[in-house]
Amino acid sequence: MSTEAHANDSLHGARALLSRLKDHPEERNREPEELAEEFGLTVSFVNCVLERSVHTHPQGPSPVVTTSRAVVKSLGNLLDQAAANPTAYVVISTAIAEILTAVVVWINGAQVVGAKGTINSNGLDGIFLGVAALSQMGIYMRRATVRYPLYGALTLWVLCSLPLMFLAWLNAEGRSEWERGVISMGVAAVLFLVCAAYAALGALFSLTGVYLKSVQEERREDRMTRQELLERLFELQARLDTCTVAEQTEVNWDSTPTANAIRKNLYPLAFLVGLGLQFLLNLVFTWQHFDPFTLRAGHFPTVAQTIYIIGLQIIVLSAVAGGGLLSSTAASALVTGGLFFVGRCAGDLLPVGDHGLQYWQAHPEVWSNLALRLAVMEVLATVFRAAATVQRRVIRDMHLQRNDQATLIAEMLKIQWRLSGQASRTCVMVVDVVKSSQMKVEADPLDVEYSFREYQQWIEELSEPLGGKVHSTAGDGAVIAFPKCEAAFTAAKRIQGGIDEFNRTHNRIPTPFRVRIGLHVGQVQGELQKVQFTHVIDVAAHVQEMSPVSGIAATGDVVADLNEDDFVPLARQVDDHSVYLALDPVGS
Repeated sequence: MSTEAHANDSLHGARALLSRLKDHPEERNREPEELAEEFGLTVSFVNCVLERSVHTHPQGPSPVVTTSRAVVKSLGNLLDQAAANPTAYVVISTAIAEILTAVVVWINGAQVVGAKGTINSNGLDGIFLGVAALSQMGIYMRRATVRYPLYGALTLWVLCSLPLMFLAWLNAEGRSEWERGVISMGVAAVLFLVCAAYAALGALFSLTGVYLKSVQEERREDRMTRQELLERLFELQARLDTCTVAEQTEVNWDSTPTANAIRKNLYPLAFLVGLGLQFLLNLVFTWQHFDPFTLRAGHFPTVAQTIYIIGLQIIVLSAVAGGGLLSSTAASALVTGGLFFVGRCAGDLLPVGDHGLQYWQAHPEVWSNLALRLAVMEVLATVFRAAATVQRRVIRDMHLQRNDQATLIAEMLKIQWRLSGQASRTCVMVVDVVKSSQMKVEADPLDVEYSFREYQQWIEELSEPLGGKVHSTAGDGAVIAFPKCEAAFTAAKRIQGGIDEFNRTHNRIPTPFRVRIGLHVGQVQGELQKVQFTHVIDVAAHVQEMSPVSGIAATGDVVADLNEDDFVPLARQVDDHSVYLALDPVGS
């Protein structure tokens, strides 16, 4: 036997072995000698095939990774459990911090009884309480409810004030009972202020959590599919149908005519309000003969001066809050806060008493505080803008729960606008492979999978340069949208003209690909890629069925847009549309 004949026999046997093992994997358990004899191959060759075809499964994650994932999951579960009862978590975490502090004090041999008693915790008490407070802020943000920081602050005040008052009483040994009582109450008062600051910080974290949840919910709504939007729309419609009488909806404060008028002139008003308030502050400072910068020299204000300053600062804070609440966007809130700050600076330059430009020149501290004051204004404006966003979301959800007619209609309108989008005139091309079922039956399944995948990719590559966007490719069919009929017709001719080359270079099925193409143009609401059903696609599919093999059929609307004469009309209409066949479907 010649060398060439032997090589052909070996190749035939190898292919036969491949086919047998592919269809019957259990055959690999047979003895290599039996397979070699059956297919006319060497035992070493069969051994190589069997050994190298063993499927190696990828190794799973390492024990370290598995343990880390378990720890993270456990921490997440603990965090969820803690967030379910924030007040209990505050009590437990604070108690643990105090116990740890007591242990450190005991280890260091502290003496807490007597006037000369000392407490030595090496600063770890602050660390323990700081970690506990930080974790509590995380719980508040996760819970996203403002009342829990208030409960937590009250709980902390009770837990911490009683032992500290007792220690203050003990360390005031030698003084009168009245003095010891005043000292203890002073400790409680100071701790109350600390807990008030704690409550304010916790409320800020809670509002942050509410805002993040609101943003997350808005993003989820923005990513809703058309089917989810339709389900939501019909749900709202059903709820609206249960409302028999249209009631007057209460108007929110930020939707009143006054609020709308302020919003339209927010920027100049922010500047003018800042100017007026600073002018008023300078008048009070001049009237009371008080300079805020003398505080550094130890000249503290009187009670009346303090009342005036606090009252005016509350007004300033209210003005910044109003600007943030009425701002339409976060950027608008920043601009509003900046203009308010500029207005205050301008008001400070007005010659009122000792104030004015000479005051700024005499007090360089004013210049060094400008950046800090501006940052405070911007932060406050942004925070209140976020609070306004949260408030609108909460009010909207509350009205939806009550089946408020106006809110239901507004939500339905938003969904309908999203579903409709901007109507566009779109030309749809439907391509279908002739006798695809027979092609698949007569060929190897892997050859079919490869060839049809190549076919779909080839259709897409021909269409994309012409502006075509694939709507769907299911097996033997393809639906592609084009912005213009001319581009769709050009793509159709390129497909019909290049199908023979595709069969030679990419098709592994014995039967060649032959396709029919249908074109139709019409108005499409929204993006065709996101629309599951549209009449334009249905008509194009029906027109495709009228096309002969290797032909292109188009409706009269497409032919009118093309303004070409190389079409012949068919006697039969499809879906009330005239159908035409291209005389030169390959563009020769």
